[in-house]
Amino acid sequence: MTLSSKITIAGDMCVISGDAKKCCVSFKIKDKVERQRLESIAQENGPDNLGIIIRTNAAGKNREDIIEDMKRITTLYKNLHQSNGSPGKILYTPEGIVSKTMRSFDPKTDIVYFNNMETFDRYFKEYAVPGQPPPVKFYDKDYDMFTFFSLSNRIKEAAGRRVRLKSGGTLIFDYTEAMCVIDVNTSKNTGSGNFEDTAFKTNMEAAGEIAVQIRLRNIGGIIIIDFIDMNAENNDILDKTFRKHLLRDVRKMTVGGFTALGNFEITRIRKGRRLEHYEE
Repeated sequence: MTLSSKITIAGDMCVISGDAKKCCVSFKIKDKVERQRLESIAQENGPDNLGIIIRTNAAGKNREDIIEDMKRITTLYKNLHQSNGSPGKILYTPEGIVSKTMRSFDPKTDIVYFNNMETFDRYFKEYAVPGQPPPVKFYDKDYDMFTFFSLSNRIKEAAGRRVRLKSGGTLIFDYTEAMCVIDVNTSKNTGSGNFEDTAFKTNMEAAGEIAVQIRLRNIGGIIIIDFIDMNAENNDILDKTFRKHLLRDVRKMTVGGFTALGNFEITRIRKGRRLEHYEE
């Protein structure tokens, strides 16, 4: 639990905060023209003496919808500050874990299951497209959802040092105070005898899994990945593929790429504790 005097109110496309000097656009929006458009909307229509952040979800949305969202959460913020409450009274409840998780949901590639009908209805209506398989499904089986999808084992593995890849390779996670070092090994993945092909297959699978593990484990600070040595051409393919996987991370990071020593370097902003620091 944390205590803060910096109150923020998040909307669908904007975030309002008490920081009057802050007016910015999500770093996830890379297009310069779109960034300029959104920044202009924020500066021209943003509330006085309050900070505003344009969220990634605002990209491509029309001006009127963004302004409407901005006005709605501004009113909510001002009403909150004018409210009178007694000790223990809840004045405002921010978005929950489901809403935060659904920010990064991509209906083109992801499928999500809900075992709560009310939550299912809400997101099914939002993402259902006529004539296409629904990306939002209702879980109605009699046995535990975590057991059915092997989530308990997945979480247990994410709190440990070793992660096994489907190809037979492994990832080893070691931590120091300042950094995390991830070692990629072929292990049981001996391949057909061509080591370069084996290394390439293992590294490509590892790239996708490492991007997931970084988010799942909530790793921050300096991250060094020791991929299996390959030739320059395959390293270039790996570099581009890994960067695409990392784009799904909502946390701000700097991707340095391969260093002179052949390791891949990333810095990711720290926020909260790593997964293994939480009690079961």
